[in-house]
Amino acid sequence: MNLPSEITLRLKNVEDIFLASPASLYCKRTLNENAEEFIVEQAMALPRHAEISLKLVIPSYEIIMENEVATAIHKHFGFCREKSERKLKHTIQLGWRSFIIGFIFLTVMFLLTKVINRFLPQGGLAITLRELLIILGWVALWRPADLLLYDWYPHKRDANLFGRLERSKVQLILNDVI
Repeated sequence: MNLPSEITLRLKNVEDIFLASPASLYCKRTLNENAEEFIVEQAMALPRHAEISLKLVIPSYEIIMENEVATAIHKHFGFCREKSERKLKHTIQLGWRSFIIGFIFLTVMFLLTKVINRFLPQGGLAITLRELLIILGWVALWRPADLLLYDWYPHKRDANLFGRLERSKVQLILNDVI
């Protein structure tokens, strides 16, 4: 069992964490960019598998509904997790689609080199054309390899982080001095 890691936000008002516009994102309460950025940066600094405990320190005179605030935070990071998972899925699908296209292109280039070897006399022009086609074929696989080897990971990392924030324990702490 992992020990929870704490992220603490000191607020003048519980509303400071939410967007000012109540009509934002289909009338769902969402976090403002500064609050989200702070929470995400703090969460990224924590151990990868640590449970996250989010503590909001607010003035004691605030009238709050802790469940409503926790639900809004969890929904916000749930939306962020789903968005990252969609990006991950899209990146992998694009990578495989691009790989198939690139592999077909490489095959065509390879077959063209065979045609060049057969019909052009061996010399500078034939060697140059043959090498050019092979290089073009391999370059066509560059982006698919990049997508499948590297580009998917940031989306997976973000989805995991947002999932941890979605499951985080949210606590409101009343404080007389802010």
